Amino acid sequence: MAVISNKNINTLINNFLKKPNEFESYMGNCLSILKKINYIKENVRNENVDNETFFETLSHSIGITFMNPELYNEYRKTLLNSISNEKFLNVKTNVFYVDFKAEFVDSFVNKNYSEIPHHFSRMICSITTSIDNFDNEKIYQINELFELSYSNKITILDSHVEPDKIILEEIIDGLKSKSLILSKSRLDTIDMDTKIYSDYNACSNDFDRRVWYKLYENYLNYYRYTMLYSDNNLYNPDNDYNITMDHMLEIINKIKSKYTKNKKGIPAVYQKIILKTLNILEKEKEKNNSYNTFFDIKEYEKTRKI
Repeated sequence: MAVISNKNINTLINNFLKKPNEFESYMGNCLSILKKINYIKENVRNENVDNETFFETLSHSIGITFMNPELYNEYRKTLLNSISNEKFLNVKTNVFYVDFKAEFVDSFVNKNYSEIPHHFSRMICSITTSIDNFDNEKIYQINELFELSYSNKITILDSHVEPDKIILEEIIDGLKSKSLILSKSRLDTIDMDTKIYSDYNACSNDFDRRVWYKLYENYLNYYRYTMLYSDNNLYNPDNDYNITMDHMLEIINKIKSKYTKNKKGIPAVYQKIILKTLNILEKEKEKNNSYNTFFDIKEYEKTRKI
């Protein structure tokens, strides 16, 4: 949903009529939303814009979360239907998570809650590979899988977590020897695997974020090139575009009508803000319409493969 105010429209108008600076600032914020949605529409098929740049704009600028579990499950379903069993491999990694779901259930049933974790889950990566006799019984260092991916020897399709019988002492020993990684993510939403979102929030620096984008690269490509503007998507940025534009025009028309009803001329400060806003609004509308002329998702989908 676009980041516009949820206040009553008349409350906003009354405030703006007292504070023209806030009116100008709010119009600027709304114009920024339109510009960023235009950027997304312009670049959604532009493979020269990397996923990290594209999705940072998508998530932080207009509030959409591409980590919605329903979207992710739709991707997994489509993915699994498109790959033969012979090519699809699940491999264990050395990345672990505290399994807060199991911790919660255990403490609830046994009433012996402790802050020391006892249940852990392991990251499993789903891959395809061009390597003959690939050892999928081995436990892989996550960096090892990334190196294989960078060299195009494997494709990381997906990742998920599975409960593991590893005990706390083994976790501690593994951390000391640096043979395993304990993620800071919290998988604590009951009946929902939130790992993709938790992983994203757990990234504490640019390197971690780039690793995240590599791990979920195939999902992000699928979302960006197949789902974002498709008919069955749960979110379409054009909806936010139209909502934001209609919201701005309603505010402007109500402010103008306030002065018209009172048979007063619109003060110069408001005339200037309205004229400036409408000029930029028209330019962004023209841009949006021009992107529609070449944008055909169904034709584009024919050229893409998962």
